[in-house]
Amino acid sequence: MITWNFEKQVVVITGGTSGLGYALTESFIQSGAKVYSCGMNDANLIQARETLSQTYKHDSFDVSSVDVRDTARLKEWLQMIEREAQRIDVLINAAGVCSTVAAADVDNELWDLMMDVNVKGTFFACQAAAEYMKKRGYGRIVNVSSISAYNGGTLVSPPYGASKAGVVALTKSFAALYSRYGISVNAVSPGPFKTDMIADFTPQGVAGMISKTPDGRLGEIADVVQSILFLSDASASHITGATLDINGGLYMR
Repeated sequence: MITWNFEKQVVVITGGTSGLGYALTESFIQSGAKVYSCGMNDANLIQARETLSQTYKHDSFDVSSVDVRDTARLKEWLQMIEREAQRIDVLINAAGVCSTVAAADVDNELWDLMMDVNVKGTFFACQAAAEYMKKRGYGRIVNVSSISAYNGGTLVSPPYGASKAGVVALTKSFAALYSRYGISVNAVSPGPFKTDMIADFTPQGVAGMISKTPDGRLGEIADVVQSILFLSDASASHITGATLDINGGLYMR
């Protein structure tokens, strides 16, 4: 596995206390970064703090309670990081929610939840972080989209695919606006991989996806983590506005 070096860099991860986000938190700490992670689930926050405290130096991470739907709280958190660390080098928008509710059963509450977490939270985190990065002429932003943005998501609720398509569009918009300032903005589009998010899928549904995937397996969290580490690295300076597919060939564009 490739060894990445993020020494002396400040990395911010939304949704960093569980699943993919937590794996990213650990990977960036191991790569030398100071990592600021947030989450909204109290149990996950407590578990993340305890586990990280047992393994890493206390000054290598900070875990905060932030609901990305609360724009004022999100901006307050990012401002605190900028004030305390004097920089934000990398932003990873990993906060997200998924649903398998059938199209006919989607209500306003579910629609708003998908859009508020997956799209609004991503937008306002990008908005604030990009301005801080602009001051220093450097930054990396990676947004987590999904294969559902492109194939509609046969096993997930329609608002999920719509919200993740919105993430792709936001990625292109911020790339167009901020790349001239040394800020690369990209997204990753994972196919189904082994996290709690696929717990609601039926075994038949999962088996069906695997049978249609050319490399014959579900993705691993490490597949996505390594892709995000690459896009976050200084060497990825001429890649911007791109969405990297990580799906074993399940969907090819």
